[in-house]
Amino acid sequence: VLAVFDTVHVNEVLHIIVEGESLLNDAVSVVLYKIMGIIVDAGGSLDSKEYGIGFIAFLVISGGGTVIGLMYAVITSVFTRTLTHVRVVEPLVVFIFAYLSYLTAELFHWSGILAIIFCGFGMRHYVEENISRKSHTTIKYFMKMLAVISESVIFMFLGLALCTVEFDINYSFIGFAIILCLFFRAVVVILFVYISNMFRVQKIAKVDQFIMVYGGLRGAISFSLAFILNKDLPWRNLIVTTTFAVIMFTVFIQGITIGPLVKLLHVRTHEKKKPSLNEEIMEHMMAHVMWGFEEVVGKHGENYYRQWFDHIDNTYLMRWFTNKRIEKGMTHGDAIDILKVFHNLEQHDAMEMADK
Repeated sequence: VLAVFDTVHVNEVLHIIVEGESLLNDAVSVVLYKIMGIIVDAGGSLDSKEYGIGFIAFLVISGGGTVIGLMYAVITSVFTRTLTHVRVVEPLVVFIFAYLSYLTAELFHWSGILAIIFCGFGMRHYVEENISRKSHTTIKYFMKMLAVISESVIFMFLGLALCTVEFDINYSFIGFAIILCLFFRAVVVILFVYISNMFRVQKIAKVDQFIMVYGGLRGAISFSLAFILNKDLPWRNLIVTTTFAVIMFTVFIQGITIGPLVKLLHVRTHEKKKPSLNEEIMEHMMAHVMWGFEEVVGKHGENYYRQWFDHIDNTYLMRWFTNKRIEKGMTHGDAIDILKVFHNLEQHDAMEMADK
C-alpha cells in the first residue's frame, strides 16, 4: 500500500496516517497475542480481576517497549556526539543501538516493535543532527535495501509454507474471517476518524477513510504469529490456513486494486517538494500568531503545546543530545533555522548551475 502511495503521490496526511497505523497495528497485535496466549495457558476461565490484570499487562508491555526505545535513542544521541572524528562508524552505531532496543525489550517480554519504532522517532530528531551527510545517505539506502530484502524473504517464506504446512481448509470459516476483518476494520477506522475530526482543523475526507479501510493488508506479522502456535493445539492448522487465506486475499485482491481505486476516486495528491523560503517564513509566522491567539483567549491547544515543546527542545534537549554549536545570544532553534535556510539556498544555486 505504501509503495502504491509513493507511486501516485497521495497527500501527506493520508500517507502518514496509514504508515503510522500499520506500524502501531503490528505492535499492538503482538502485545495482544502474548496476552491471549497467557489466557489460553490459564485455561480460558478468567474473572473480572484477571481481565483487569490483563489490561494492566497490555499497558506495561506497550509502555515498557516505548520507554526502552526512547532510552536507546537518547543513548545513541549522546554516543554519536563523540564520533566527529570517526564518521565511518556512525552507520554501524545507529544500526547496533536500534537493534539493541528491540533485543532489550524482548528480553523483558515487552514490545520489541514499539521499542524500535520509538527508537527511530528519537534518532530521527537528534541523531540525524550528529551524523554526517554521507552517513545519513548510507543509513537511508541501506535500510531501503534491507526492507526490500526482508519483504522478499517474507513472501518467499509464505510460498514455501504452501509446501510444508498441512492445511485444514474450512471455506465458511475462511469466508467469515475475511468478512469480519473488513467489517471491524471499517468500524474502527470510521469511529476513530470521527473522534479525530472533532479536534482537527483539516478533516479527514470520506474518500481517505475508504482508502484507509481498504488498505488494511495482512502480512508477515499475522502469519508469523499463527505459525508459532503450539503444534499440539487441535485447531492450529485451521488457524494457519485461515490466516494464509486472509493474507492472500488482502495482498492480491486489495493490494492489486488499491492503485486503480486511488486514481478512480481522485484521492487528493501531493507533489513532493521542499518548501520555499517564503513558505517556511509564513509557516513559522502563522504558528507564532496562532500561539499568540491561544494565549490571549486563554485556551491552550495544539499550537501552545507545540511551542512549549519546541522551547524545551531548543533550550535543553538539542544542547544535550546534539553537537551543534550555538553562537552567543542566539537560541538553538534560531541557529538551526538559519543553517537550514542557508543550506537550501546553496543547494538551489548548485542545482541551477548544474542545469545550465
